[in-house]
Amino acid sequence: MSAEEISLAQITIGRALKDARGGEDREVAQTVRELGEHFVRVLHGLIKLTRLHASDNSAFAQPTRELVQTLQRLYDLLGVTHLVCVEGLVYVNDVRVRIDERSAMELGDELARHGCGGLTFDDPLDASQVRSLCVLMASGEPASQREPKQRQALEPFREALRASGLEQVSASGLHRFVMTSETTSRVTDPKAIVRRASIAVADCFDNLFVARLPNPIPVRRAVIGLVELGDEAMIASAELDPTVPAHARHAVRVTAFCLRIGLDLGLADSALADLGVAAMLHDTGYADRIEGLPPTMAEHAACGARLLLRQRGFHQAKIKRLLSTLEHHTDFSDARRPGLYARIIHIADDYETLTRDRRPSPLASAPQALSRMQSGAGTRYDPVLFQIFLNAVGPFPPGTRLGLSDGRVVVSISGARGQARFGKPLCRVVRFADGRVPSTPTLVDLALEGKVVSLG
Repeated sequence: MSAEEISLAQITIGRALKDARGGEDREVAQTVRELGEHFVRVLHGLIKLTRLHASDNSAFAQPTRELVQTLQRLYDLLGVTHLVCVEGLVYVNDVRVRIDERSAMELGDELARHGCGGLTFDDPLDASQVRSLCVLMASGEPASQREPKQRQALEPFREALRASGLEQVSASGLHRFVMTSETTSRVTDPKAIVRRASIAVADCFDNLFVARLPNPIPVRRAVIGLVELGDEAMIASAELDPTVPAHARHAVRVTAFCLRIGLDLGLADSALADLGVAAMLHDTGYADRIEGLPPTMAEHAACGARLLLRQRGFHQAKIKRLLSTLEHHTDFSDARRPGLYARIIHIADDYETLTRDRRPSPLASAPQALSRMQSGAGTRYDPVLFQIFLNAVGPFPPGTRLGLSDGRVVVSISGARGQARFGKPLCRVVRFADGRVPSTPTLVDLALEGKVVSLG
């Protein structure tokens, strides 16, 4: 495919994305906002009603039925449903609910009676369970009349939930907004942002594994954080904490490489977000089970598309995600030419798979993997996209361990840095020549010093 054809494809996709303007993310968020508002209002009303009437009063029938139905609809849309109250604001699965400040504060106070800042519903509730929950929430003295240290006493409420047969409802502690002065390190720390992204995709896999619906909203927000990091996303994802599940590490690393390609293609922010979500979820098929067993390599793409179909509604972003999942192992030369996102994911996925840490070692070093993939440019991979990838990461992509002529061992922490420094990345010292490990981060710019003599 020529550069002109790639450009035309970008323009076509860009126009479609502009029309969608956020696609399913906005539509899903709007639906969650509307259902969440109704859910919050009815729950708040039922709690107040519980203090006024006996439990067998007919006044409970209609609002209880509405709450059951609304929670079921939220579950059908999102799977696990989270309700959070914080300082006069209410959120349902990270979407702010439009509700007046007084009602929001009152609901927050109802939760705070029990040292609670939010509720998570792993499954829908029936009418009797709704009544039990409202009775529990209506009990206890107002938080404002309790000692501050007592407000954190959440465990008795958790025990009461279990004793009332509400195992599918869990309570979280009191929340507060982090002040601006506290957020700097959290928001800008690439490792924290990348780890948060890995948690979001791991949660999505976990939900799919137990047949809950996929919720793309947290994943999309995590992707936006990765987009803002730029090259730092590749660097930080290469050093993800090994305690993060392997499938989540793989997904985030693939996504970081995909976003690098997308940025160099000049994709708009909304298109980058769609590409990133597709990359994060490309291997969701492995959460499926066929006769009790995980799908094979050949089966997982179709299984992933089938799992993602569980999300309600059809939107351009969802369709692109489904196609990307289905096609991400389809060769460029195949008669059924895969879409742009799938072609990008194919390159990033294969590179990450070849170089991924395994026992006893990766299948290939970074230069070996790139060389092996280069032979497939034009047949297995889109040649233009592969060249963009190679230009972005260079011969020693972030995370590549290198031995220097003076005995030091370093790890690459940059992609390619232009033509003059193409094979000379910025590196961090892992081990000095005498075997010592640096006590503080020590950088080496291979454009200024050091010669690579070995890999690893």
